[in-house]
Amino acid sequence: MAGLKPRWVFSEAGPASGLEAACGLTPAIARVLARRGFGEAADAQRYLHPSMAELHPTALLLGIDKAVARIERAIRAGEKILLYGDYDVDGTSALVILKTTFDLLGAKAETFVPHRVLDGYGMKEDRIRTAAAEGVGLIVSVDTGIRAGEVVSLASELGVDTIVTDHHLPDVEIPRAVAV
Repeated sequence: MAGLKPRWVFSEAGPASGLEAACGLTPAIARVLARRGFGEAADAQRYLHPSMAELHPTALLLGIDKAVARIERAIRAGEKILLYGDYDVDGTSALVILKTTFDLLGAKAETFVPHRVLDGYGMKEDRIRTAAAEGVGLIVSVDTGIRAGEVVSLASELGVDTIVTDHHLPDVEIPRAVAV
């Protein structure tokens, strides 16, 4: 294997050739976009430069009204909020966005990101117990929690509400949180 150099093999450019000039793209990027279904310049531009107007309405998110009401109540009451994240790239970046937003709203929000090796994946009972002992009234999970039904139930038993935000698939049962 030593001495072998990687070689990229591309199929015919097809609709990609028009994207180069229209969007100011390199040939490789134009080909990738074309293969992903963005062969028209307008489609490629919308993909590369999205606008807020093209986002899906947040009102379509199931449980969003309950989640927002609970978060507003926590902020008004000055409750401690724990933002429980995941250690991967989507979990940590989402956690930063949520923490920044909560800070701007005046929330008393702390963050927790489990250690990949020491804590492993998912919400853990010992961290929930610690949060409850520290007076946390609301936990908002970020990229985790959909498979943590027992831990979410424990939080509820300890008087802590939970909002689960997670894009993964659930186990057999959806956690019994304020909102998922």
